[in-house]
Amino acid sequence: MKIRSSLVAIAVAFTASGCLSGSQVFEVAPGVYTVTSTGDAYVSADQVRNSVLMKGTEFCNRKGLLFAVVREERSMTRLGIDTTISLNFLCYPKSAGPKPFETTPATGGPGRPDI
Repeated sequence: MKIRSSLVAIAVAFTASGCLSGSQVFEVAPGVYTVTSTGDAYVSADQVRNSVLMKGTEFCNRKGLLFAVVREERSMTRLGIDTTISLNFLCYPKSAGPKPFETTPATGGPGRPDI
């Protein structure tokens, strides 16, 4: 009976823990990268978002560069119970300071690549 209780406890732990999977970082345009993560119903959208942000930040840090988000897309997959977040980002030199994008006169906003 003790073994059976232990097996049930292990099965419940695996079921409740959820699953988070992600892609490698890929270059989609010169200097622009993308990474994607998907979490099942047991993983919050915030956890999925943190996963892609961490992957992008770590990728840029390994190059000695800073990280900047260009575009973020969130979608519901697999019958609407999984969350997938795709992130396009840039790595830029630390010497560029906190604002790697220039303001464009036409929009008054950041001039970002159209990816």
